[in-house]
Amino acid sequence: MSAKRDANNGAVNRRTALALMASASAVWNAGGHSTVQAQPASPLGPPQILNGADARVFPTDIRSELKRLAPNVYAYVQLQPPGWSNFNISNCGVVAGEDSLLAIDAAAAPIMTKTFLAAARQATGKQVKRVIITHFHGDHTGGLQFTEASEIVAHEQCRAAMAKLVGQPKPANWAKRENWADGSEQFKPTLPNQTYTDRLTF
Repeated sequence: MSAKRDANNGAVNRRTALALMASASAVWNAGGHSTVQAQPASPLGPPQILNGADARVFPTDIRSELKRLAPNVYAYVQLQPPGWSNFNISNCGVVAGEDSLLAIDAAAAPIMTKTFLAAARQATGKQVKRVIITHFHGDHTGGLQFTEASEIVAHEQCRAAMAKLVGQPKPANWAKRENWADGSEQFKPTLPNQTYTDRLTF
């Protein structure tokens, strides 16, 4: 198994290193038999790179579930298939208010975000009106444009990092792929419209 490299400087980034360690551990614990399988190459042309990862090896059989943690509090959990890295697969949160929902993060790709919003709406009967972004990584912000939230909150440095995506080409994980995207979605990075510098309490 070869390490994926950071597209900017050729170094192995922290997330990739952790994924490789987890994969090595899985192989060790399985007596040397790895369950990691690369998907057959699809007609994407040359490898499309996103944060150092080849989009053609992203899993498609991702399982998702909205779990009720407490009254009006939910976790949206996305589970990668056994043996796969969780690269670009993240979890989200939902808090239900009297007339709307507050979402925590927005997932990575169009179908992920749409599925998350549909699950939250089905469980609560309410729409997401506010989103809080925990950090700028694409697996937490990529689907933000589909939330249609009127208020998007993030730290000012998080917003500055997200602003660098404006004008960039569509990410590789937005190519047509089951549980990721239908391939027709326009990539329009949505930026937070409310920021803070130290702390903010709701």
